[in-house]
Amino acid sequence: MTSSPTSRRPLLLLLSFALSSILIQSPSVLAVDRVVLQQPATGGQIAITGTIIDYTGESLTIRPRQGGTISRHLASDVVEISTDYLPDHQLAIDLLARGDWKAARAQLTTVLDQEDRLWVRRIILSQLVRASSSLDDPLPAGRYFAALVQSDPLTVHASVAPLDWMDEVPADALHQQARQWLKGPHRLIRLMGASYLLRDDELRPQAVAELQQIVRSDDVAARTLAQGQLWKHRLSALELTDVEVARWEETILGWPEGLQPGPWTVIARGYEHFGLWPQAAAAWIRLPVTFPESPSLAAYAGLRGAIAFQEAGQLPAAITIAREVAHRFPTTRHGKDAENWLKNLAAGK
Repeated sequence: MTSSPTSRRPLLLLLSFALSSILIQSPSVLAVDRVVLQQPATGGQIAITGTIIDYTGESLTIRPRQGGTISRHLASDVVEISTDYLPDHQLAIDLLARGDWKAARAQLTTVLDQEDRLWVRRIILSQLVRASSSLDDPLPAGRYFAALVQSDPLTVHASVAPLDWMDEVPADALHQQARQWLKGPHRLIRLMGASYLLRDDELRPQAVAELQQIVRSDDVAARTLAQGQLWKHRLSALELTDVEVARWEETILGWPEGLQPGPWTVIARGYEHFGLWPQAAAAWIRLPVTFPESPSLAAYAGLRGAIAFQEAGQLPAAITIAREVAHRFPTTRHGKDAENWLKNLAAGK
């Protein structure tokens, strides 16, 4: 029995509606991704549109939109990626941009269960690290980062690694977790553990040995961050001179910008140790000026910069910096500390 075109029309309309509903609910299914790649041989760039199959610290794999062979490219050649995010993910991105870290983290947690593209899930994990770090919550930040590294050991998101740059004694739960991270299966996870155990008298030798081993690895991000942590250790052990600190500053200027923020805090503290307050202030304020995307660390460094300016006899500069920190990072712990510092200064305390 055959059906007439008229009798088939309701079925076609129903099928069309069903397909439209599926596409509306799952925008990632037909997401059109755009990738800009550097061409090392010519120095130029090319753009490819299609569907990204995966993107790791080693390579990017994409299926061209107009057909053709699936291509694989070195991650180091990727200049820019554009994609369509789920509506709830875009909302989380907007919350991050507004500095509403608590709401952003809650939204990202929900989106992580909705997104089916593995490479985008890694982006979400990196954003969860950033939101948790901005909330001065290093334990969940570290756990999100560990999950990210387990998915991609050479992650392109290594710059968000929640390492200890403030040289504070970790809370008991964080300390216990760091002991486990130090025994982890991946280099970046062990780096994270070592970072929080450099103040542990028992585990410091093991942490230093791990950092020294990572520095000799071929992973640029891991060895760069490990070098900064070793500088922190040398500073704590008072095993350096002001000339060495100046050499550190020359060294860091040649590093990828995304890996510089934390190590700048070590250089700043090094200058402070030798009473070189103008140099310390200049190093501290690099973070809020150049690296505001790390709000908690930027606020911490900005406040320390204000204090360094005060020690250098430049009180107007100190007040300006502290006001800027309190205004730009009001929800961070050190942003609130900057506000209190200004109040105490005004009260003559």
